[in-house]
Order: sequence, then C-alpha cells, then structure tokens
Amino acid sequence: MKLLRIALAWVALCGAAYGQAMVPAGGVMGNSTAAQRPARAETVTAILDRALGSTRGAIIERGASGWAIVGPGTAGLPWVSAGAGADPLYGIAAVIGGGTGINVYAIGDIICAIGTTTLSRIADVATGNVLISGGVGACPAYGKITSAHLNITTTTCTNQFVTAISATGTATCTTDTLASAQHANQGTTTTVLHGNAAGNPAFGSVVSADLNITTTSCTNQVVTAISATVSGTCSSVAYAMLATAAIATSSEYAAGTASKLVQSGVIYPTEVDLGNSGSGTQTFDFSTFINIRTTMTGNISTQTLSNVTAGKAGTITFIQDGTGSRTTVFNTVFKFSGGTIPALTTTASAVDVLSYSCRSATFCVASLIKDVRNP
Repeated sequence: MKLLRIALAWVALCGAAYGQAMVPAGGVMGNSTAAQRPARAETVTAILDRALGSTRGAIIERGASGWAIVGPGTAGLPWVSAGAGADPLYGIAAVIGGGTGINVYAIGDIICAIGTTTLSRIADVATGNVLISGGVGACPAYGKITSAHLNITTTTCTNQFVTAISATGTATCTTDTLASAQHANQGTTTTVLHGNAAGNPAFGSVVSADLNITTTSCTNQVVTAISATVSGTCSSVAYAMLATAAIATSSEYAAGTASKLVQSGVIYPTEVDLGNSGSGTQTFDFSTFINIRTTMTGNISTQTLSNVTAGKAGTITFIQDGTGSRTTVFNTVFKFSGGTIPALTTTASAVDVLSYSCRSATFCVASLIKDVRNP
C-alpha cells in the first residue's frame, strides 16, 4: 500500500512538471521524429511535415477521408474548384472561372462562343479569305466574298458603262467618250500599237518588220543617212565621226593605253622637260614620255625606272648646268655596246643624248651621244 502511494505521488509530480513546460510563441507540443518519444516544443512546420509531407509547393486539402496534401500541379495551371462536395484540382480554367477551357492554340486562331459557358477555336485559313457572319447564334467562318454578300442592285447600261456605285447599291450609267475611254494597256512613249488580225491590237517595241527600209550594204563604210525613199547612204568613216574618248591623248599614247586610236598629232610628241635634277635619286616614269630632258644641278647617284614597255624607243637628254662636272649612274636596264657604261660630258652647259630602244621591261638597248653641239 505504501509503494502505491509513492507511485501515485511520482506520477502527480511528473504531470505537474509537464504541465508547466515552456513553449515558444507559435510553437506546439508534439513529436516530429519517426520514433515514439515524450512530447516537446515543436514548430508547426515540423509537425505538418511529419504528419502530411514536405513536398515544396504542396497544398493542404480536406478530402473525403481527412486532411491530405495535393502535390504541385503542371506549371501554368490554376487551382480550380470542382464544386460543393468534390475535391478541387489543378486544371484549365473554364469560361465560368474567367478562362477559355482550351489549352492548345494555333497561330491565327480566333475564339468564338458556341454556348453560354463554352468557347471554341476558329482555325486560320489561306490568304484571300474573309470572316463571314454565320448568323445569330452561330460562329462566323472564313470564306470568299460572293455577290450575295454585296448590297448592289443589278444595273444594265445599254451602250454605256458603269461610272459609279452609290452607297444605296445602285449604279450610274455613263455614255462612253473618247476622253473617258481607258485601256488596260496604254503602252509607253517608246512603244507603238501593233495590229493583230486575229484579235485585239497591242502596244510593243518597234521591230525591223515595222519599218519599210531597204537593206543597204556599206563596204568599209558606215550608213550616215536614210532618205525618204528608205534607202541608206554610205559614207567613209571620217576623223570627226570618232568619239573623243576613243582617241588616245599624248599621255595615253606615252603610257601605251589599250583600246585607243592613235592620230598623227601624238605620234611625234614634243620633248618633255623633267626640270632640274639635283643630287641623289632621279626617277624616269616611261609612261609619261617618249623623249625627255633634264638639267643636272647635282650628281645623280641612282636612276629609278618605272613602267618600262617593250617596243618603246626615244631619247633622254642630260644637260649640264652652268657649273658642270655633274655625273650620273645609269640604271642596269640600259644595255650599252660591249657592256661599257659611258660617262657624261662634264663641261658646263654640255648636252648628252641617251638614245634607247626597249626589247623588254628589263632590257633597253642604249647609246650615249656625247657633247651634242654646233661645230
């Protein structure tokens, strides 16, 4: 009996201690572990995770047999009520919920109400069709415009043509005049109207068959005129007939420009004055001269040649200034007799003439005529 009293006292003491346990704000007494154990302060989240599950995005829902969680639905789907006594679910919102009840569309679709709570898709069609009303209580449909869709009254115009259709759908007839006549093809300023025995005439370019011209043959000549008798006049080609751009200028002749006619005025060009040539490098551009002269005011240590052309021949005149004693080093393109390179006459105001004839761009036969003057 004494032992029973001690046990009851111990239970009472433990119960008093349990009833006085401290619980954090928002916490509950419970067991969030997987094993049986005395209750302790827990968070609501820990208790719900243990009792229902911890899937992120889940919703707690009261089903037919108790509270349970519903896992996250497909992305983009709303939480839709199924009505009283039924479980809601993720799904497509119907018209009553502000949706369309349709989850798949094609580009160009149009939505049409086929009932007070039902929508449907009108599929797009090929270009050239219009949306035509289906009448009250029916969806429109794509189709072609026909006369039945036009509010036009049939109008017959005898020996006249329709010039206007009014807002009331009636047409206006007008008598045809030359000024009002229009044609589908009026041609252009460079075309003529060709007859057609089998049908309507048509505008087109002028062809040889349209012209009453007698064939004229001009041997080594050109046709300069066609007379009223439609026969041509032959004339020899004269210089004045040539286009200026086809005739070589002096510089083009010197440069050997291709596809140019050469007239006698440039075959014998005047000597080009290169001016004074001081000490150092002397440049000769063969595309700018045939015959050239330079007055030496210093020694030429290097001759630079450019645009040397096979078949070109001419002269290069070296003139000593008033001081004289000027020398030059000839370019290796110039080839002299016996391989002996001549020296210039160094007397003041002396004139030496180098005659050249080029076999190639790197080989010009040369001869120096020294001290050219009167006896």
